[in-house]
Amino acid sequence: MSTQASLSQDLDVLLVVDNEPALPVRTKVAYAGEDPLAVTMTFMAADHGVRWTIARDLLWDGMKTPVGDGDVHVEPHEDGVHLLLHTPGGTAHFAIDVVDLARFLDKTNTIVERGREDAVLDNDLDRTIAELFGAA
Repeated sequence: MSTQASLSQDLDVLLVVDNEPALPVRTKVAYAGEDPLAVTMTFMAADHGVRWTIARDLLWDGMKTPVGDGDVHVEPHEDGVHLLLHTPGGTAHFAIDVVDLARFLDKTNTIVERGREDAVLDNDLDRTIAELFGAA
């Protein structure tokens, strides 16, 4: 387990639009051991990116069963994994290739194994407490 390690890669993502062909959206997905519960997805617009932080477990679980509460929902679909991001301005609906997503998530396990995130977070909490009390 290497909490200092991180990974980042491009991911093929389609924006699903009702009654229109899906549109490809250049997307960067990233994971860092220092924040073991989260995956960051940056959807690139013309001149800037829109970044969302999504629970890694939500992506894992959403490949097999519909999950999500609140702003982020993930569900399996015949054309991949669907990611729905809800904002006050509306909902963005994306389709992600399930094989590509699974490969990326498998790579995150080389940094922090799924189910072992608490060990990283406990170490960080212990270090923070020690620093606050001058014992570090």
